[in-house]
Amino acid sequence: MRWHAALLLPLAASMVSARPQTPTPTTVSSSSTPSVTLDYCTVIAAAGNASIGFYKYQNVRFAAVPTGDLRWAKPQWPPVETVVNNGSLADEDVDCASSEDCLYMDIWAPANSQGKKLPVMVWTYGGGFTGGSKSQNTPEGLFNLSTEFVFVAYNYRLGMTGLANGPTFSHEGTPSLVISDHQRAYVYEHRWDI
Repeated sequence: MRWHAALLLPLAASMVSARPQTPTPTTVSSSSTPSVTLDYCTVIAAAGNASIGFYKYQNVRFAAVPTGDLRWAKPQWPPVETVVNNGSLADEDVDCASSEDCLYMDIWAPANSQGKKLPVMVWTYGGGFTGGSKSQNTPEGLFNLSTEFVFVAYNYRLGMTGLANGPTFSHEGTPSLVISDHQRAYVYEHRWDI
């Protein structure tokens, strides 16, 4: 989980400290929403407005899609996106139990956050690496109390793909699995080109 913090916190900080490239609107519409430009993409708010005090940046990709040779490898930086991300890269409630293209985060930032250094609350859902999604919890109730923080919710790989990458794997697309069968141990080498 340490790599999550290494990727998520700098991205969340970029989202907060970036200045909207358009005037702050009173409602969110596709023509006039605040945007944030990161190294690899530009994101516009998918929900929220200045009158309620926050914006939601939805489905911000934080790692490359872990398929093919990346399935068992350590997370890779996302590719450069050529279109503006308006939150529709995936379903709002995309989860890693049903799709491998699920490494997205949602960020709720106060409408008046330009130039402020705000605390960041990162929410990790439970589910025992078998289920769950970033959309299971949202901060609207907390924002009713204060808009002086940033809320980040992210997805992480579940099941075998979530548990089966670590120091015992080569991180080059070819894992070495040790399978225990009561009294015998097998080392299984296989190229995972699914």
